[in-house]
Amino acid sequence: MTGDPPLPGVDPGLLARFRHAGSELSWSPAGGPSARPARGGKPSLRTWQAELDDETARIEERPDPAGRCLRVESCPVGALVLLLEIDRSGRRPRLRPLLAGEAPGFPNGALEAVWGDPADPSPLPLGDLVALARFALP
Repeated sequence: MTGDPPLPGVDPGLLARFRHAGSELSWSPAGGPSARPARGGKPSLRTWQAELDDETARIEERPDPAGRCLRVESCPVGALVLLLEIDRSGRRPRLRPLLAGEAPGFPNGALEAVWGDPADPSPLPLGDLVALARFALP
């Protein structure tokens, strides 16, 4: 990490609004495809659903060779969840969009964050994630 803040360019007031919206999220187990653990192993995929007001987003946490991987439905609540996780972790991940049909369980597309090699550039600008997450705010 270069010492840059994990959410550069995000106004402190807007960040406070994102954090407040995050405290209003409700969580539940998600249905759909999941990876089964090897015999005696730990589950390799965790899935849940985040809900804010009347909008929901599927969330998956999976192992990745580069580090931790979080996939979210491509929608305002999904973007909010990713921003809050970036804020919580204090580290910038590699962000990338996944098109419809590219990721099982996300028929309309997904946003993916992988925490690993900081030298790996993100094909999805952080500003785009912030712009999408703003639509989740009341």
